[in-house]
Amino acid sequence: MTSFEATPFGCRAGNVEVVWAQNSKDFFFANSLIIHGEQPIVIDPSANFTYLESLAAASAPFRVINTHYHTDHRALNHLFGNATFLAHQEDAPALRSWEELQRCIDRDLESPYSQWTRNMWQQMHIIETPVSVELKDQDCLETDSHRIEIIHIPGHTPGHIALLIEDLGLLFTADIDLTPFGPWYANEVSNIDQFKASVQKIRQIEVEHYITSHGQRVFDRKKFEEKIDRFATYFEKRDEAILTAVQERPRTATELSAEGIIYRKALLKDPLKAYFSLKMTEKHCERLIQLGELIFEGGHYERATS
Repeated sequence: MTSFEATPFGCRAGNVEVVWAQNSKDFFFANSLIIHGEQPIVIDPSANFTYLESLAAASAPFRVINTHYHTDHRALNHLFGNATFLAHQEDAPALRSWEELQRCIDRDLESPYSQWTRNMWQQMHIIETPVSVELKDQDCLETDSHRIEIIHIPGHTPGHIALLIEDLGLLFTADIDLTPFGPWYANEVSNIDQFKASVQKIRQIEVEHYITSHGQRVFDRKKFEEKIDRFATYFEKRDEAILTAVQERPRTATELSAEGIIYRKALLKDPLKAYFSLKMTEKHCERLIQLGELIFEGGHYERATS
């Protein structure tokens, strides 16, 4: 039975250290994992600039794994200049190239999201990451002390991955993050059906400990089941809210988004969250059209008649 002990920056079991992200100038926005040893692995270097900078200064043959291409999971890649970078084959192009990243996140180059991403790249010195090892589902990586299995969980991004460290009974679920905000799929290449399938795939993996990219907690199986079951309900709840709203009268995507279907209305005062809400609302509507539940006429969505 594995137990995690608190450290100055997070917690640790054996050679596996979790570094919690904090919302301050010295920290970025996603948790990092470090597999210590003669051939150390850093997963999503983003959490703590000071600590990760000191770690990167060691003359060790680092491998860096990015669970996907998002800015908050690659923010400190530049610290590990001589590392070997690894990512799933579906997300590797967007890690290597700014142009490919832009294609994946948003067609609108002047959207709030595109502008935010450009600003973050400049402020955080984010780099085009030279991924040299492309991963796929069920690949395994060996360290001196642990074996890591790659679990492909697309939907959030096409190459989104989780990591299973079986000997510790640990699953790192990345951005299947179990937060009250619910699933996030606002990129051009995000996919609701894939995301739903990935949530169910992750739920079937029974281990002792679960850690996500956001939040500062190690979940046991019981709490994980509660969290992921709730997380999975968001897809249907959002569909139902859209169908209820258009039953009253036809609505535009902007009107539907303003109803607080994705995020609470109070959060929509933030232009970035409002934009994410709109993009995810549009994805739901497109999917409901394909399912024969909605039609789109004159710029408005309305219930399909049988």
